[in-house]
Amino acid sequence: MLGWAVASLEKFDAIVIGAGPAGSSCAYSLANAGLQVLLLERGKYAGSKNVFGGRIYPYSLKEIIPDYEKDAPIERNVVKEGVTFMTEKSSMSMNFISSQPYSFTAIRSKFDRWMAF
Repeated sequence: MLGWAVASLEKFDAIVIGAGPAGSSCAYSLANAGLQVLLLERGKYAGSKNVFGGRIYPYSLKEIIPDYEKDAPIERNVVKEGVTFMTEKSSMSMNFISSQPYSFTAIRSKFDRWMAF
C-alpha cells in the first residue's frame, strides 16, 4: 500500500499541508501557475477545525483572487480603527474612520472553506 501512495504523490508538483488561508493561498497560486497541487487538511473539510473569527486585510487577498468580494463570506467591513498607547498611569487613544473599508471580519470556518475551493 505504501508503494501505491508514493507513486500517487509523484503525480503532483507540490503538496501543501493545511487548508487555512496561507495554505489555500499557496495552493491556489501554484495551481494558477500551472502546477499540479495537492492540498491536504486534517479536518473533514477546510475550516472545520476553526471555531473563531478573524480580521482579514484584503490587499493581499485581492492580488490572489481579484474578485473575492463577489462570493467571499465577509461578515462585516471594518471602517473604524483604534489604537491606544498606555503607560502605568495614563493612556492616549486615537481613532481613524474611513468611508471605504480597509479590512473585514470573517468566521474562519466559513472563510477557510471558501478559500480552499
